[in-house]
Amino acid sequence: MNNLAEQTTNQQITGSGVFTNVQVYCSPDRQYIFHNAPGIPTVSIHVNLYKKILGIPFQPKPQAPTPLPGTRTSEPFLGFRGHVKVRRSYDQKYLIHSWGANERIMLPVETYTSLLTQMESETKSTNSTAKPRKK
Repeated sequence: MNNLAEQTTNQQITGSGVFTNVQVYCSPDRQYIFHNAPGIPTVSIHVNLYKKILGIPFQPKPQAPTPLPGTRTSEPFLGFRGHVKVRRSYDQKYLIHSWGANERIMLPVETYTSLLTQMESETKSTNSTAKPRKK
């Protein structure tokens, strides 16, 4: 009976369209978190969204200046651009990223808290070792 319950929960977690073997890493400028899995496009989401969901204080990203009417604000983009929704699971143990009809990434909250704390500690150590500029 116990084995059957484990099998059904494993089937629910790794069912069709749910990716659990995902590489999670941050961008070199520490502004975005990337999710890489076989068979799906790379998903990138700003760090502040994760901090907001997990209740970690954050600095809002700077606003871009308002463009003049009739001017282009960015380069043309070719490829997949979709809206990814991120939410916590009902038991608060997982973060679920969903897009499309059945595509989802489901990873434990600890993955993101450890990545964000590692990023914060690296940023603090980089700032403390920076030499002050002479005037």
